[in-house]
Amino acid sequence: MKLVKRILLLLIIAALTVVPMIPVSGAAFTGDDKIIVVLDPGHGGHDPGAVGIQTEAYYNLTVAHIIREKLEKNGNFVVHMTRSTADKFLTLAERLYFADSVNADIAISVHFNSCTVDTISGVEVYGSVLDKFYPEELAQKIVTGVANASGLPNRGTFRKYDYGTVPYYWSEEYQWDIPGDSSVGGLSDYYGVITWGAKFGIPCLIVEHAYLSHPTDKTLIENHDVLVAMGEAHADAIIDYYTNHTHKYGKTVVDAPVTCFSAGKKSVHCTVCGHRKNVTSVAAAPDPDKHIWLVDGTETPATCESDGYAKYYCRYTHNLNDKGCTQFDVHYTEKTTKAYGHDYEVTYHRDVTHTEDGITTYTCSRCSDSYSDTVTAEGHSYSLTDHADPTCTENGHDTYTCNACNESYSDIIPMTGHSFNTTSRTDPTCEEDGSEHHVCSTCKFEEDVTIPAIGHDFKIYSDIQPNCTEEGLRTLECSICKYKKDEPKEKSDHSFSIVSELAPTCDTKGETHKNCIVCGVEETVISEPLGHTYEILSETSPTCDTEGSVSKKCTVCGIFITEKVPATGHTYDEGTVIKAPGLFFAGSAEYKCLTDPSHTKTEALTRLTLSQYIEQSTAGFILLCVIAVIILGGIAVFVIMLIKAKKKSHSHRKHSKQPPIIKITSDTQSKSEETEGSSIEK
Repeated sequence: MKLVKRILLLLIIAALTVVPMIPVSGAAFTGDDKIIVVLDPGHGGHDPGAVGIQTEAYYNLTVAHIIREKLEKNGNFVVHMTRSTADKFLTLAERLYFADSVNADIAISVHFNSCTVDTISGVEVYGSVLDKFYPEELAQKIVTGVANASGLPNRGTFRKYDYGTVPYYWSEEYQWDIPGDSSVGGLSDYYGVITWGAKFGIPCLIVEHAYLSHPTDKTLIENHDVLVAMGEAHADAIIDYYTNHTHKYGKTVVDAPVTCFSAGKKSVHCTVCGHRKNVTSVAAAPDPDKHIWLVDGTETPATCESDGYAKYYCRYTHNLNDKGCTQFDVHYTEKTTKAYGHDYEVTYHRDVTHTEDGITTYTCSRCSDSYSDTVTAEGHSYSLTDHADPTCTENGHDTYTCNACNESYSDIIPMTGHSFNTTSRTDPTCEEDGSEHHVCSTCKFEEDVTIPAIGHDFKIYSDIQPNCTEEGLRTLECSICKYKKDEPKEKSDHSFSIVSELAPTCDTKGETHKNCIVCGVEETVISEPLGHTYEILSETSPTCDTEGSVSKKCTVCGIFITEKVPATGHTYDEGTVIKAPGLFFAGSAEYKCLTDPSHTKTEALTRLTLSQYIEQSTAGFILLCVIAVIILGGIAVFVIMLIKAKKKSHSHRKHSKQPPIIKITSDTQSKSEETEGSSIEK
C-alpha cells in the first residue's frame, strides 16, 4: 500500500513539472480585449458585383457567414459584419467608418473576382501599400489556406498604388490621402476599401476567393461544401495568425489623429500580430481647427489693384460626405487678401534737351505697371540743304538741317531699279535649267537669269496588280522626255472563303473556319453568344395587395423563366367627408382605392381652430356669438332677479319680529300695569 502511494506521489510531481512545459496552442482573450474582426461582404443591395451562376454579392455574404460562425465558436473573437442580408448596400467609406465605430483590429473585405480573360483562375489577396496597415503574414496565411482548401491556384498577395489620372499621395501627418500633391508623401492605395481602412487606422485586406469568369472556378463554387471549406480555411488562417503566439504589447500609439470630425483613436498593439487593446480617444472631442484645406475651384491671387480671394473645402469632411458618409457636413472657409497697392520706382530718366523731351518713367516693382512724366522739348526748325536724284542701283536723298543747332536728317528717295530687255534665251528641259540674258535700257547693266527645270510629266506605262502572295509593279513614263521609273505595290489582303461555320447560340460561342482561295492560308473567327431573346407566354398582373408574375420563353433555345412583379400598393382618391369637423368636435373622411374601389379606409379629420371656423362659416360664427350673448344676458337677468328676491325676503323677516302696535286706554293701561307687576314678582 505504501508503495502504491509513493508511485502516485511521483506521478503527481512529474505531472506538475511537465504540464507547465507544454506549449499553449492559442491565446485566450476575454471581455474588451477580444480580437475584433469586421467582415465586409462586398457589394449588396442594388450592386450585384460580378456575375457567375449566382451574383458575387450572394457568394460574398455566404462565405462571410461561414467565417463569422467559426471565429465566434473559437471564443477569442468578436465578429461584426457590414451587412448580414442581401438587400443592404454601403459605400466603401461607410463600411470602414462602421469598422472604426467598433474599434476593429482588422477589416476583411470578402469578394469573388472576375476578368475579361476567362483563363485566369485562383485565389488572391490585396493589402495596403503602406507597411503600417499591411499584415502581410495574415494575407499569406489566408491565400494559402483558401487555395489549399478549395483546390484552386494560389495567385499570391498583391499591393497596388493609385497611379490614376490625378494620383493620390499619402500624408503621414494627417493620415489621409491628398490628390495631386506629391510633397505630402508616397502614393496611396488604389483600392478604396483599403484606403479608408488606413484613414481610420485599421488594417484592411481584400480576399478574392475565386474567379467567376473562369468556367472551373464558377462551377466549383456552386458546391456549397466548397464555399464552407473556403470560409473555414479563411477563419482558420485568422485564428492561427492571432492566437499562435505569446502576445507582447508596446507603448501607446496614435492609430488615427484628432481631426475636425473625430476625436482620434489611440491604443497599445501586440508587436507580433498588431492586436490592439485599451482603445481610447486621443482627445475629448473633435478639434474644429484640424482641417486639410484644399482650394475649391479657382484661387484668385491678390494684385496691386484688386483683392485676392479663395474658397477652401476641408478634405476630411468633403471626402467622407462625397463617399457616402452624409452625416458629416462639408466644412468650408473663405480667405480674402487685400490688394497690395503699387510700389513705384524710377526705372528710366532722360533730361530735356533742344531736340528731345525729358522723360521720367515709374514702374511698379510688383506688377510692372508703369507711367511716365514728360517735359516737352522746344523742337527743331529744319530747312532743305541737300538733294540727290536716285539711279537704277542707288537711292537719292533730301537732307534737312536745323537752323538752330545744325542737326540734320535725310529722307531717302528709293532707287528706280533696272529696266531690263531680254537679248537671248535657252529653254529649260525636264531635268535641266534654262537661262535668259538681260540688258538694262537705262544704264546698260547686263545679267543672266536661270529658268528652273520644268520637271517630268509621268503617265502610267504598265501596271501589274499585286495579290496576297506577290507584290505588284507600276511603271511610269514621262510624256515629255520618255524617262521611265518603277513603283512597287505591297501585297493585297487574303481573299477568304468559308470552309465550315458553327453558328453561336444563346449561351455558346460560334466558330467560323475560312481559307484564302489564292494562297490557301486558314483562319478561325470566334463569335460571342447571342444572348436570350424572350417572348412572354403568360402574364399575371399585380394588384394592390398581391404580386404578379411574367412567364417568358427564349425564342431561340426554348428556356423558360418566371419573374415576379411587385404589388402595386393602394392609390387612394382625394377622399369623401363623412362627418365635417367643427369648432368643438373632430370629423372623419373615407378614402377609396382608385384601383380597387371595394377597398376603403377611414381617417379622422382634426377639429377646426377658431380662425379656420371663422374662415369657413362667418355667418355661423356670428349666430354663435348672438346665442352666446342671449344666454349670457339671460343668466345676468336671472342673477339680478335672484339678488332682488333675497333682499326682499330679508326685509320681510326683519319687520315680522317687532311687537304689534296697541292702542292704550285707561282700562287697558291698568291691566297692563297689573300684568307687568305680577310678572316682575315671578
